[in-house]
Amino acid sequence: MVPLRIWGKGMETKARIRQRMLALRDAMQIQERKGKSAKIMARVTETLWYKEADILLAYISYRSEVDTESLIQNAFAEGKKVYCPRVEGEGMNFYEILSSEELEEGYRGIKEPQGRDERRFQLDKSQGKKCLMILPGSAFDEEGNRIGYGKGYYDRYLEKSSGYQERSNGSRERSSDRCQGKNDSGCEKSNGSQYPKSGNKGYPFIKTIGVCFACQLLREIPADIHDKKVDMVITETECVEMR
Repeated sequence: MVPLRIWGKGMETKARIRQRMLALRDAMQIQERKGKSAKIMARVTETLWYKEADILLAYISYRSEVDTESLIQNAFAEGKKVYCPRVEGEGMNFYEILSSEELEEGYRGIKEPQGRDERRFQLDKSQGKKCLMILPGSAFDEEGNRIGYGKGYYDRYLEKSSGYQERSNGSRERSSDRCQGKNDSGCEKSNGSQYPKSGNKGYPFIKTIGVCFACQLLREIPADIHDKKVDMVITETECVEMR
């Protein structure tokens, strides 16, 4: 299904887009969702950002979200540190997990890590490390804008993270199954530019990849001043990197 392109005057509200995109996602058959999720995760593992990352910050999929389990298991196998989000009050923190068996039911029934302070992700204790964050969403657009689920957890987390540097509007680079010179996942082998040496105060930069199904990637969506863009959007059919 080709999504409605939203742009210019008369743009839909975030709430309406969220409702419409989640309905499309929920309507997918389980096997279709699993197959597309596998393709998306394969694309993620082929990016330079993933290959170079020492630390993976990844959400635990819930209901009809793109399934991240295969990515998390791949990260374990490659010796990367894996941190997953835990909602705490009005905020969110990431905690290291050593296996998926450690997860427990938490906020709204979503699987979360235990809130052990010694396992909490802290940028100032991760100097020199390359970090990649995988974000879910209701919708993304071709400029890296994201509509989440209405609570703003990721926006607030990135706002306070010294290692996150938002990209200004610029060019974008796309690769799809129709392009030439691709690896097995369909992404260009060069997707994902190099990590900068360090972020603010010498902390690592956090690269951000939004993952969604192709029906959730729109031409343009409304964005507020506090909304944080992602560096790349990956669907089962293409990778869009913001420059």
